[in-house]
Amino acid sequence: PHFNINTATLRPVFGLKAQTHSAISQIRTSLDAAHSHMGGVPSFLGEFGIPFNLVNSKAFHSGDYSRQERALRICYEAIDKLLIPHTIWNFSASNTYEDGDGWNTEDLSIWNSQTKAFRAITAWCRPWPLKTAGIPRSVSWNHRTGLFEYHFNADPSCEEPSVISIPTLLTDDEPRFEVYKGHTKITSAR
Repeated sequence: PHFNINTATLRPVFGLKAQTHSAISQIRTSLDAAHSHMGGVPSFLGEFGIPFNLVNSKAFHSGDYSRQERALRICYEAIDKLLIPHTIWNFSASNTYEDGDGWNTEDLSIWNSQTKAFRAITAWCRPWPLKTAGIPRSVSWNHRTGLFEYHFNADPSCEEPSVISIPTLLTDDEPRFEVYKGHTKITSAR
């Protein structure tokens, strides 16, 4: 997107970097409020997403979802930076160009039934830690290079393994994993 609106200041934010910092700031404000006013309860970001009918639904005709992918990446970069659990909104099996998700003119589904295809897949299909034997420190995903980095402080008393989900869309039939000094490298033909 060319710009976004900071909901705290109601001012436009221009440029991808500034939009990412704005998203981080806005989500962090909510997290801080939950921590200070609710006794530090765990937080979960539910129902986040982007409208796929951006720019008068041009992507529906062109098939170019690059603007939607950039918008969704801004969300994910903020989520990564803040290490917050999340759920993307939504998957609507009956989503159509005409009716969107079939409710309140929303069109947030990552799936479209008319094309029988996922939309903006390079923005949301990514590795993610499911279980961590320790304390998470940072996570990042570069969709261009395929580099996923996850850093955490291991808890030696934890007997369970750390588990990272790697979507099959990101690997070939026989990905290679390389482990050295606590680091794992995954290589694939894709």
